[in-house]
Amino acid sequence: MDGDSLLSFVLREQGVDWAAGGQFLHLSFGVERFLRSLVARGALFCVAFFDIHEGLWAEAHPSLVLARHLLIAHLQECLPHTARLVRFASPYTAEWADFLAEFQPALACVADAPPPPESP
Repeated sequence: MDGDSLLSFVLREQGVDWAAGGQFLHLSFGVERFLRSLVARGALFCVAFFDIHEGLWAEAHPSLVLARHLLIAHLQECLPHTARLVRFASPYTAEWADFLAEFQPALACVADAPPPPESP
């Protein structure tokens, strides 16, 4: 599962209000609740973050760069034992290709939507 897509999904679908610069606790809770629902269904998954994607958040939403970093730190400590967090420089690296070859995921969850707009 793409970590940036997960972040975008929670910001759009879980009612996180970012109008005043963010609600990090609400964001973390939304991510945990979504991932817990996957674990409850028996899902085994990895959350992958690509460093190159940080620029998507930095260009339009500087406060969301901090949210992204906090989410990565939070998931490093709080993911269920059936899941893991992985980081790569880019989806075009040999390390990512090796990861895919080793684990052979059955499904990749990515969003094609840009980061959500900040509220005025």
